[in-house]
Amino acid sequence: MRYMYESKDNIDLTPEEILEDLTKIVEVSDLISKVVIVGGEAFIHPKLYIILKKILELPKIGLVHIITNGTIIPKNSDLFKLISNKRIILEISNYSKNLSKKLQDNMKKFMLELDKYNVNYLCMNTLQWFDFGNFGKRFYSKLLFEICGD
Repeated sequence: MRYMYESKDNIDLTPEEILEDLTKIVEVSDLISKVVIVGGEAFIHPKLYIILKKILELPKIGLVHIITNGTIIPKNSDLFKLISNKRIILEISNYSKNLSKKLQDNMKKFMLELDKYNVNYLCMNTLQWFDFGNFGKRFYSKLLFEICGD
């Protein structure tokens, strides 16, 4: 089983590309109840602050749900202030039994910072990590690939 993805598996989107696509969706929607930020580790992204700020500025978006493993502690206090927005829900996937002592300590420090900034978060102690594989064809219908591309 492979736990690390090769660089060829990555798709790097700029904040502008992400927000342009999301803006298009907002324009044709009555309401988007929740935008979920997941995949890899959100707090590693160097422009997470910009992305979150712009998402919160878009109309018709209810909640922003960020999923993290809680082991990365942002150095930017402005990011903690931003994620304290009541429209942001932070979910920590607690894999502590599988983490090194250092990463477990980071998770504890991260949650202390979240408490300090009054961030709305939930620590999920029962989750497991699964390798869902790549995004190749998964026996979907031919029509789906004609509509969405391969």
